Amino acid sequence: MWYPDSIMRIIGADSIITTLGSSHKYIKNMVFRLFGPENLRRDMIKDLQKTAEASLLSWLHHPSIELKEAASSGRKNVMKMLKEMMDERKKATGRQESIDFFDVLLEELKEEKHAMSENVALDLIFLLLFVSFETTASGITAILCFLSDNPKALQELTEEHDYIQKKRPDLNSEITWEEYKSMKFTSHVIHEALRLTNIAPVMFRKATEDVHIKGFAIPKG
Repeated sequence: MWYPDSIMRIIGADSIITTLGSSHKYIKNMVFRLFGPENLRRDMIKDLQKTAEASLLSWLHHPSIELKEAASSGRKNVMKMLKEMMDERKKATGRQESIDFFDVLLEELKEEKHAMSENVALDLIFLLLFVSFETTASGITAILCFLSDNPKALQELTEEHDYIQKKRPDLNSEITWEEYKSMKFTSHVIHEALRLTNIAPVMFRKATEDVHIKGFAIPKG
């Protein structure tokens, strides 16, 4: 994987995408400590439901919804904000367990033989914020587009969620891990949409040598 300098200035020189081998594996496993199945089951699934419901409810009183692309105020401003948040978190006392990614990173930085610096930690947070916004929006857009063209799939998806709600003793109760795991068709819809659509805005490749394909010459570099 190769990225041009213009992209690296945004993502950061200490980003996980620049690491290889054991270092990359270590950082990836650390990310999964927060975003893996156990935390999803215990905490995140309820937070995701609350966020989704709040967003949808905010639309109810509007005759139409205008979707706008969010623009970053610049890497320097974002990194400054993240640094201030990390410094405040360092000063906090009485935190008994890791509750977000800042805590996971701070635990790592406290280790005597930690595998990352504070700059790497901040770049990692920035990268997660940067890539998750675009890919999540693109993924949801693709799913809605495919469902609008496939009414049978939309009907089956609706029936699956209606069935889950009807089984609840309380219709307003929060989603459970068991309900999430039972959404088989929902999972198929998501995976099929991701199979058919490239949600990454661009993938860069760099030729390590001159290449000739069907009469076209791709020079090294």
